[in-house]
Amino acid sequence: MFNYLEEKLKIEVTLVSSGKYALYNSYLPGNKHKVRLDMKVEDIYNQVAEKPLPKGRKYVQMELGGSCKDEEDADFQVPTVKYVFTK
Repeated sequence: MFNYLEEKLKIEVTLVSSGKYALYNSYLPGNKHKVRLDMKVEDIYNQVAEKPLPKGRKYVQMELGGSCKDEEDADFQVPTVKYVFTK
């Protein structure tokens, strides 16, 4: 997902959250969340959330933030994204 956004939209995602849960934060010391880049979103959510996703739910709503490559690294935040799981 991150590669697509960088190539097609020229944005670098540095923060992904779902409600109060940080699913990915590139600014953490030691790049602690880098291992999450190869994980499924639903697995990350279930790992960090106090309660797992409700049984049968096939999506997570996420907020993305980062910087625009062509705009002198101007910060951005996009509207809430509904990430639908695939099989």
